[in-house]
Amino acid sequence: MNSKYTFLPQDDTGRLSQEDTRKYFSRFFLSVFTFELVSFALTYGLIFVAAGIIHATAPSLVDNADFVALLENGVQFLSLYGISIPAFFAVSSILPTVRPDKVKMGFGKWIVGLCICMLLMTAGGYASNILVTIIDMISGGALTNPVEDMISETSLWVDILVIVILAPILEELLFRKILCNKLLALGEGVAVVVGGIIFGLAHGNFFQMPYALLVGFMLSFIYVKTGKIIYTIGYHMVLNFFGSVVAPWVVESVDLEKLDTLLAEMNPNIDELADMLISMVPLFFYEMVVMGLSTVGLVFLIIAIVKKQIRFESGIIPPAKEKLFMNSVCTVGAAALVTVYVIYFIISIIPVA
Repeated sequence: MNSKYTFLPQDDTGRLSQEDTRKYFSRFFLSVFTFELVSFALTYGLIFVAAGIIHATAPSLVDNADFVALLENGVQFLSLYGISIPAFFAVSSILPTVRPDKVKMGFGKWIVGLCICMLLMTAGGYASNILVTIIDMISGGALTNPVEDMISETSLWVDILVIVILAPILEELLFRKILCNKLLALGEGVAVVVGGIIFGLAHGNFFQMPYALLVGFMLSFIYVKTGKIIYTIGYHMVLNFFGSVVAPWVVESVDLEKLDTLLAEMNPNIDELADMLISMVPLFFYEMVVMGLSTVGLVFLIIAIVKKQIRFESGIIPPAKEKLFMNSVCTVGAAALVTVYVIYFIISIIPVA
């Protein structure tokens, strides 16, 4: 823990002072703010430049959704690992980096964790539907889901490459390995809670935020307890495959408008109705799998809570207990970061012409 400012626990309490607690949280949030600001400006700046070059040299590529998706993700990767993440480390250099101990997770425990992740994703999905419905009613419009828009416009192989493979790897390295390691000095609980909240808010829209928030808590918990990013990458890949590849496919296989029309008729055509029900078999099977895994996850989560198996170890420099919420949230760094996320969410509800 060397640099311009050293964070040391007080001799009488074994914790940081309130002043140091504020400085630690403020510097951490300021580091994330710097990352988000640089990433946003650099990504969209480079995309704007690239789009101008493409318009001038190969305008036909502009209408190729697969090319555009790959270009955007390629630019984002370069901006993240070329400048944005180094900027985060530069601002957070005075904060200690603590790596969790590596603990092997057996296959059975990994499956239990997957079931709990599926439960949280499902619950978050319902919460998202409610939240979006309320916002639609208040605004009088209809929000658009950016993930659904991308999936509907791009090829299956691009969806798998970007959403199922690249996104989980990049996001887990960032939100778990990088951010959690900067929070673990304060304790596992801080790393899980703060890491999960940032993961949810960083998605920047009301469709993904609720389930990303809940799943973010679980993935952060698994990382700090096992120290193995490969586990959380695996969970992330499976969840994205279910939610962004399988789910859209089974829903699109059913003509819901035709089904409503048939059911509304006094004497529906039996053959058409039978064909419709057959086409719904993949949807029924998908729902059974998801609900089955979620039910198993709920059982194991309840058992873990009852048996008090969810425990958090203290960090090497625990924050002051007094006014912890005020000393963590009511800081300059937190205010700056919240401002960025508010802008993200405002942009997400602005209709695109």
